[in-house]
Amino acid sequence: MEKFVIEGGHSLRGSVTISGNKNEALPAIAACLLTDEPVVLRNVPQIGDVQMMLDIIKSLGADVRAISQNDLEICCKNIRHAELDEKKSRTLRAAILLAGPLITRFEHVVLPPPGGDVIGRRRLDDHFMAFKKLGVQVAEIDKNYLFKRSKLSGVDLFLGSNL
Repeated sequence: MEKFVIEGGHSLRGSVTISGNKNEALPAIAACLLTDEPVVLRNVPQIGDVQMMLDIIKSLGADVRAISQNDLEICCKNIRHAELDEKKSRTLRAAILLAGPLITRFEHVVLPPPGGDVIGRRRLDDHFMAFKKLGVQVAEIDKNYLFKRSKLSGVDLFLGSNL
């Protein structure tokens, strides 16, 4: 096992590059769907979940361009109404993050149940309750979730916890 031994009396110098955070990158990628303008995301981690989210939005028509190793430009001007790729969505828990931005663009969205690692019970009830309060109908049809809206309304929400 590797270890670092630090003895007192010596000053430390140097720099460390902190890598991006998946839990910040995934919602930011989903939020890009809210605009037709190009969005630049910096310090995006190059990990499987991030790549899967990028693959999903590309399948909807997003243009994703690498600016540098960890910086991306995402343009969702050409997003077209389509059902999310079931296989990809079922491998990514964060696919639920796409429901909100997509329902703002389209009157209905079909989302396969998000998948990902099984690390305990992580329900979607809070998401569904929030959508309903905002004016979105949520139904389960053929093992998929259907989000349908006519008019969205702003409301005060308390985002609770299912823990």
